Amino acid sequence: MLIALGAMLALCVGAIMLMGASETSRLAARSERLARAARFDRTRETPREWHERLARELDELVSDDVALELPELGDTVQGKSTLLELGGDLVDVSRIELELSGASAEISGDTATVRARADWLVASRGAEHREQRRVTLRWAKRAQRWRVTDIEVAPRGHEEPEARP
Repeated sequence: MLIALGAMLALCVGAIMLMGASETSRLAARSERLARAARFDRTRETPREWHERLARELDELVSDDVALELPELGDTVQGKSTLLELGGDLVDVSRIELELSGASAEISGDTATVRARADWLVASRGAEHREQRRVTLRWAKRAQRWRVTDIEVAPRGHEEPEARP
């Protein structure tokens, strides 16, 4: 779940870097909506409200057949509904924060690739878990709208911070 959220944030910020003023403006607005959906703060909403909000935004920004490659899962996860299921249960989660840095984008016709470093924090049961990964998102323009078709998350590196009390 956390890795998928980090990848979605990369999508948000990376989209702004795509060429073409009108395309960039549209993607920037849509990306800001997705960034808001990925944030979670238990003092402001319930896990169910968050999940519903995230589902609405994914409907707009992610293809139905999106593929997620995540080393911990073993196989590639296929489909938007499966991606939403990975969101899982936030029973013990009090906060999710996401940041992106070093985003770069390449666009070629009706496809684009965004590469970035995603940093996220999940606060749960009095502990904070921080993680940092490289993510690659592939976009395709379908029916005049950009949608994510593939999300690749790099394996965990040795430099990752550990969970803290």
